[in-house]
Amino acid sequence: GKRIRGEPPKLGIGICSEVINNPDLASEVKKFLRAVKYNGPFGMEVLYDKRDKRYKLIDINPRLTGLTGLAIGNGLNIPLMWLDLLQGKQNIKDGLIVGNRVYIHLISDILYMPGNILHAPNKIKSIKDIFRTYFGPKKFAVLSLDDPMPFIIDVIMSLRNKIKHPLFYLRELIKGE
Repeated sequence: GKRIRGEPPKLGIGICSEVINNPDLASEVKKFLRAVKYNGPFGMEVLYDKRDKRYKLIDINPRLTGLTGLAIGNGLNIPLMWLDLLQGKQNIKDGLIVGNRVYIHLISDILYMPGNILHAPNKIKSIKDIFRTYFGPKKFAVLSLDDPMPFIIDVIMSLRNKIKHPLFYLRELIKGE
């Protein structure tokens, strides 16, 4: 997935992300996984270097990651797929996630939205992205009307941390890191 907005704005985790369709990058990731003989859930973070027009690997996590929800929201249920594999029910299919749903961690997105707009290189595009992500197809992390308790706890804990450490929170918004 591609990070649209983050916590904090310039660095850190993606709090609003979208699927990218990049078969060349997917091919390179598959080559890497085969070379290291890894077969399991993973998360990989890459940055695109405009100077040489190549992706650079900066992080790999051999586990389910925060963006697993992005895959699930776009029709690829990775945890269920791995459970089925472990139970001998199916083989892992080789394919790309295709979909247009964004994945939003609602409370973090709201709390860090001012900083994300402040530090966006293109403020108009940033504001348009907010409307696109909230009024288009989406999946919310944590928020579920079927079971609202995790969301309520997430709101309480997020607000508690910001109230407990207001200067740290303000510095993150102002500096973006």
